[in-house]
Amino acid sequence: MNRKHNLITFVFICTLAFIFALPMIRSGRLYDYGLAFWGPNGHDGIWHLGLIEQFKKTIWPPQNPVFALEPLNNYHWGFNLASGFLLRLLPLSSLDLYFRFFPLVLALSLGVISYLFIKKRTKSSRTGIYFVLLNFFAGSLGWIFTLLKDGQIGGESLFWSMQSISTLINPPYALSLPLFLLA
Repeated sequence: MNRKHNLITFVFICTLAFIFALPMIRSGRLYDYGLAFWGPNGHDGIWHLGLIEQFKKTIWPPQNPVFALEPLNNYHWGFNLASGFLLRLLPLSSLDLYFRFFPLVLALSLGVISYLFIKKRTKSSRTGIYFVLLNFFAGSLGWIFTLLKDGQIGGESLFWSMQSISTLINPPYALSLPLFLLA
């Protein structure tokens, strides 16, 4: 029974991780109308792709992809450095690495590590599942304030906290979550 329960839990976490990563997976694909970048990926995703391509060409010194021959200063580029290095080793495009491989790996890592962390702390599988659900799909109540004030649903960053839906759009933050839980 325990082995069956673990398999069902893992499949459930994999399904949640896929749903969580779906907004990222849709970006960076060629559609009938051209290359699509959904939501903030139209800016943030393109920026990260530019950095990843720079690190793929030359590891050091990091170059600013916007200004030719200018070094990249005052930016947290560790994720992009690791991505550029991986592209040298793996037969993937930067689009596939950034929009499909990393979101799935990070989402699955966050889900599994969250579950194991809370299960170990509470000795409850059910609490572990709740924690995974909250990590993937919880958000602030900023949308209520915006609805009452402006009559619209919005307010994602109203309380200056990173919302679950935006986790994978910020790869350094997304990478920090499983590392933090592992620590």
